[in-house]
Amino acid sequence: MKNIIISFFIFIFTVFIISCSSSKKIEKEEIKQGEPKKPIIQIEKQAEVNYDFTGRFLVPNSNIVFDQNDESAIEDPIIGEFVKLKSGDKYTVVFHRFETDTITKNKLSEVIFAFELSNIEIDVKLYPEKFLYYYMNYSEKSRIDGKTIHGYLMFEKIDGKVAVGKLDFSIDGVKKVFDHDDVEVTAEFRGNFRIPFGDLKTYKR
Repeated sequence: MKNIIISFFIFIFTVFIISCSSSKKIEKEEIKQGEPKKPIIQIEKQAEVNYDFTGRFLVPNSNIVFDQNDESAIEDPIIGEFVKLKSGDKYTVVFHRFETDTITKNKLSEVIFAFELSNIEIDVKLYPEKFLYYYMNYSEKSRIDGKTIHGYLMFEKIDGKVAVGKLDFSIDGVKKVFDHDDVEVTAEFRGNFRIPFGDLKTYKR
């Protein structure tokens, strides 16, 4: 009889321990399930846009128009949607180019790069004061908007009609793709150039 009672208490104790263990396990699972999930951060390698370009124009006594409602803006028939100029106190340099498929002649990409300089001189590193940069990839349906710029421009020859030199810029910006999150990217814009002088009356194509 004594052995039966002892066995009964051992059985009860064992059931109690198992019950407590299961209860703690369920409680831990509930806490784990109740914890907020950490957001998944997509890390994408910075895109680098290497670009061989041809010059467009250099316009004295002008400024880039950043206010699209500015009535004094003069619209360019080719890139007026992105860069407009007006009479001002700077030198504005504008580079623009379409890249097309050699067979279909379809536009693959477009780059627009414009910036202001307070002065122009030979063999001196010049730094843009204000700028605009856009790179459109039509096949990918993406666009890069420049935000900050690092680098310089150096003129090697200026004769009143044409400016010749080199530049080396690194442009930090945001790549926008439809139905995707924006991605921070860096675009490289460098090379030699030869661009004609223009003015606000005659630079339009």
